[in-house]
Amino acid sequence: MSAQVSVAQLNTSSQNNLGQNRFNPITSIVRFFELIKRANASAHYFDTLSSLPATEIERMNLQREDLPKIAYERYFGPINS
Repeated sequence: MSAQVSVAQLNTSSQNNLGQNRFNPITSIVRFFELIKRANASAHYFDTLSSLPATEIERMNLQREDLPKIAYERYFGPINS
C-alpha cells in the first residue's frame, strides 16, 4: 500500500474541512470598502435631503429631525430599537 496523496486530493480535503470557517483577509478588505461606499452614499443622500427647503420636506411628509435616520436606513436597513 502506498501512502502517496495527490495535491488535488489535499486541496479538496482541506476545503471540505475548513469550509467557510477559514479567515480570508481579501474578503474582509472587500467588505470594508463596500461599507465605506455605502456610508459615503448615505452621507451624500443625507446632504441632499438636508439641503431641501422646509416646504419641500413638509411636502414629502418628513420632519427635519428624521433625515439622518432616513438616510441611514436607506443604505443600511432599519435601526433596531
